[in-house]
Amino acid sequence: MKHAKNVIVSPVIAISVAIFAALGAGAGGLPQGYTPLEYIESTGKQYIKTGLKAASNSVGVEIRYQLTASPSSKVGVFGASKSPFLSFYQDTGNANAGFYKWNQACATTVLPDLNAHTLTIKDCTFYIDGALVKGPYSNEDWSSSSLELYLFACNEGSAKYTGKLRIYSCSFKNVIDANGNTVNAEFIPCRHPSDNKIGLYETVSGKFFGNVAGRGAFVAGPEVDGDFCNIHSRIFSLQPQEP
Repeated sequence: MKHAKNVIVSPVIAISVAIFAALGAGAGGLPQGYTPLEYIESTGKQYIKTGLKAASNSVGVEIRYQLTASPSSKVGVFGASKSPFLSFYQDTGNANAGFYKWNQACATTVLPDLNAHTLTIKDCTFYIDGALVKGPYSNEDWSSSSLELYLFACNEGSAKYTGKLRIYSCSFKNVIDANGNTVNAEFIPCRHPSDNKIGLYETVSGKFFGNVAGRGAFVAGPEVDGDFCNIHSRIFSLQPQEP
């Protein structure tokens, strides 16, 4: 059997897998034919447009990520970096999570190592691997946000800070979709069945997100079994992960 390494399997995941299996869905909540992957990896050029925008103070984020090379400049994990904005990037000596104003939540002690880390943003508070870093911050307002959130980059009207990193899982809570609805979203690394394209499948909207055209291809992580699929499945609670 193909099992992912260092994967947290919770009762929520087990129940979700059972429900999707009963409905005839594929492994780990994916449609039939999709192949779940432990992660997808950018070689430094690829990024994903999610079509989602930050909504309000109730916005939540949880992303499991890993740099694959020591950065010589900023490496964007996700975000929309134009006031008002919500973003996170690793720099050569620190990590920055932006809440409305640049560097409002600057974590100078979060060094850019090559280990996997879990970023959690909940109630305007910023955590890394379950440890409080900065926050909470008040009076943040993303209701006039005009830019969609990118993954593997920060959106500043165009993609900025693309770099070499992996994303293992990604969840958003209380974000705005293209129709103006407040939604939750959960992205699963996978391989598309028809063309073997590598990307993220969003389980709530039922859409597959590949890299932006002309930017090369994502690298596929190891295939994983559905019951061990690297899905944290906490988009409705987004509790900080235990260190």
